[in-house]
Order: sequence, then C-alpha cells, then structure tokens
Amino acid sequence: MANTHILTQTGNNLQVVLHIAVPAGNNSVGVSWATAVVNSGVFGRPPASILPTGTAAGQITAAELASLQAGTLIEVVDSYAPNAAEIAGANAYLDAMYTLRSGQWLTFYQAVLKFFGYTR
Repeated sequence: MANTHILTQTGNNLQVVLHIAVPAGNNSVGVSWATAVVNSGVFGRPPASILPTGTAAGQITAAELASLQAGTLIEVVDSYAPNAAEIAGANAYLDAMYTLRSGQWLTFYQAVLKFFGYTR
C-alpha cells in the first residue's frame, strides 16, 4: 500500500494525500483508537477517501479503503513546499516528509480523540 499520493503540483508546492496507520491500543478512556476514528466522525461517517478506488496512479486500493473504513488507517490531505534541492531528491524528500508529517498528524488526532467515548 502506498502511504503518499501526490494530487497536484503548482510550482514547488505539492498537495499530497497521506495514508497513516492508526496505532493499536486505546485512548485515555479505554476506547480503541480504531473505534474512535470510525465512530467520532472526524474522518467522515464511514471514514472515506477523496481518491477514487482502483489500482492506477492517483487511486486508493480496495484494501486501503477497507483499512480506512475499519479505522486502522487515516487519510490526511497535506501540502509540502520543497526547495529545488529537495525536489532533485524527490523520493528521499517524500519519504522523510511522510515520516515527519505522519507523526505530527498522529499526535494531533490522538489529542483530538483522547477522551472520545467518555460518558458520565
């Protein structure tokens, strides 16, 4: 499965779709992260992709879509603005950006869903 899909490029600006694995385990109130992703509606209900389903460039595979719908994968649209040197080493740049940004997005969404499911 691909973890980075480039949607558009305008000059040095890239609009990308990131597919980020949701960690196993639970939030602070004991709800699994996957359940929080699915039931919170933060990623749509059911979670969906902006990409069409298929196996060609710019598409999401059926397996990736099933993972999104199960809450074990999240999809985030992000933007990068690489400089000329980074574009020259595009694969290394994209891999490094995925590692950096996926960690940042996971941290953000874990904070957003930290208490999802709490009832009193």
